[in-house]
Amino acid sequence: MEISVNSILEQYRLALIGIWNHFFLPWPATAQEEESVDWGETASAFRAASPTLFRELVGRKIELEHDLSVSMTDVRIRPRGLRMLGTEWAEIHVSAAASGPGGLQFTGDIRRIERLTTELVFADYWDWFPEGVRTFEYYLATVAASTRYPEIVGRMALIKVVEAEAVIVSLDGG
Repeated sequence: MEISVNSILEQYRLALIGIWNHFFLPWPATAQEEESVDWGETASAFRAASPTLFRELVGRKIELEHDLSVSMTDVRIRPRGLRMLGTEWAEIHVSAAASGPGGLQFTGDIRRIERLTTELVFADYWDWFPEGVRTFEYYLATVAASTRYPEIVGRMALIKVVEAEAVIVSLDGG
C-alpha cells in the first residue's frame, strides 16, 4: 500500500528553504567579503544537517500520523505530471554517471518516465544555483530501477516537485 507523504515533504521543503536562505546563505556586505565565502564548506554543512533535519521534521511526523518509522531512502518519488494516452509521466534529468550529490553533472540527458516503469528513491532536494537563494524546485533521487531505461539505474535524477508525488510503500500492507 502506498501512503502519500506529499504534504509532509512540502512542509519539509519549505523549512529547508527557510533554513538555507536565512541561516546558511552568507550575505556578504562587500564584494571582497563575497570572494572570501567558502560555498563548498557552506553547502557541505547544510548537506550534513539534512539527515538530522529529515529525521526530526519528517520522520517524527510520519511516525505519529502513520505509525511507521522511516528514513530518507523509504520515500519514493512517483511522476504525476502530464497524462498522455492514459499514462502519467514526467521529465527527469539524469546525471552523467553514478555519483553523489557533491559531484553531480546533468548533461541534458532528459528522459520521460512513466509512473510504473521507474523506481526513484528520494535523496534530497536540488537547486540549480547552489551559491545563492534556493527554492528547491527539484527532487534529487536515485534511480533504483527502470524497465524502460536500465542504463540509468544507479544514477541520480532530478524531477520537478510539481510533477511528482512523494509516497512511502508500506511493507505491512496497512
